[in-house]
Amino acid sequence: MNTTTTPNRAEKVTPKISLKNILCATDFSSTSSKALGYAAAIARSQASKLYLVHVLPEQVLLELPLEPLPDSMDRGLVEATHKMDSLLAEKWLAGIEHEEIVKHGLIQHVIADLIDKKQINLLVLGTHGRGGLNKILLGSTVEQLFRSALCPVLTVGAWYLARVPSIWS
Repeated sequence: MNTTTTPNRAEKVTPKISLKNILCATDFSSTSSKALGYAAAIARSQASKLYLVHVLPEQVLLELPLEPLPDSMDRGLVEATHKMDSLLAEKWLAGIEHEEIVKHGLIQHVIADLIDKKQINLLVLGTHGRGGLNKILLGSTVEQLFRSALCPVLTVGAWYLARVPSIWS
């Protein structure tokens, strides 16, 4: 007689979700700030490292063989770095291990590369909620990202008015 028993559904062990590395993309809008609030709250509760990224358009290459501009002369990079510093000055990430990243490139490629290289477990994005003709003409960057991301994606909508989780608790 076989004495092995099969565990019932209530006894099954549920795998624990690990959120060690969280990536939050920002365009410095109020919607991105809401997404950052959620990302920071999750990072704090899970003792995660939070990567905050802003992606600038690819640099236009001229046919002249010129050296790339030094970072100090790249106006877009300088502005984005100042905006990133302003976010940090607001203490959004106080007490959370984090890294800020500002890069040039196609956003889908930069995000995919970061997900792979930083072993991201969760991507957090704010969505502006464009619809109709705007969405058809402009597309939805967030939609493209969550359809291609190789990790779970949390989207925070522009019209969501509920209280953002406290990032200071």
